[in-house]
Amino acid sequence: MSKSDEKRQFERLATNEPAALIFPDGRRIGGTVKDIGMGGYLFVPDQDDITTTPGEECRIEVEVFYGRSTDLPATILHHGKDGIGVKIQRHYPAPRVLKVQ
Repeated sequence: MSKSDEKRQFERLATNEPAALIFPDGRRIGGTVKDIGMGGYLFVPDQDDITTTPGEECRIEVEVFYGRSTDLPATILHHGKDGIGVKIQRHYPAPRVLKVQ
């Protein structure tokens, strides 16, 4: 078992979906999502000379169904030879408390 497998909290599913990382400064990096997990994606850029910084905020746009895309807030986790680890930022509404009468 590799060190990265030991750190995994969720199972990953292999995929090959067109995607882009979009940064607040206007940069848009095209590429492909190679795997998806509950916590995020492994994004592989189309170009090799891309630089990102761990902790950098961005959005990830992923084609999910016949040209339809999803656009989610994200943070760069790591950038290695296999691609860019992207953590999805989840913002759930506070749960409602229902009174039982």
